[in-house]
Amino acid sequence: MIIPGGKRIPLDEEAFEEMKLIDIYDRHSKNHMMPVYRHFASQINKYIADGDIVLDIGAGSALLSIEVAEKTNKMIHIIDVDMSKNILKRGIKNIKELNTSVKIDFACAAAANLPFPDNCFDLVISNASLHHWVEPVKVFREIHRVLKDTGVCFIRDNMRLSAAMLPIINTISWYKRMEPEG
Repeated sequence: MIIPGGKRIPLDEEAFEEMKLIDIYDRHSKNHMMPVYRHFASQINKYIADGDIVLDIGAGSALLSIEVAEKTNKMIHIIDVDMSKNILKRGIKNIKELNTSVKIDFACAAAANLPFPDNCFDLVISNASLHHWVEPVKVFREIHRVLKDTGVCFIRDNMRLSAAMLPIINTISWYKRMEPEG
């Protein structure tokens, strides 16, 4: 959703529980966002070492974690966090379908209240979720808390488009059939 004036679009906790929306999100991500995930994963993997524990905040259907896992030759452990139980279920399904050897676990939690001890992650990553964080400062404090002193954080977010771009985006979306069918 594009909001005129570049305002943030925080999500409430029920936003991504409906399976029909999750199906659309996952299909769109697989069909249109994979080059972004691949590029971001290649940048992240430059900093991964054997034994690293990686936290993916706002992991969605686990596509970034899968790309990180497939691009590394290191033994790592990834934990995907999202506030939607159903989108995490889709992530589990995606991982089973791709049969990756990297250990990927899931935790249902809000980014502003991570259920992990202090200083436990070597890397914290997040793709396209920052603009949805209701309390971004609190999330950054949580990232600082759970990240080891030697840890690295990679956050990538979407570019804000002006409201003038909305007709173009809607036309492309219609053409690419990104809207739900029926």
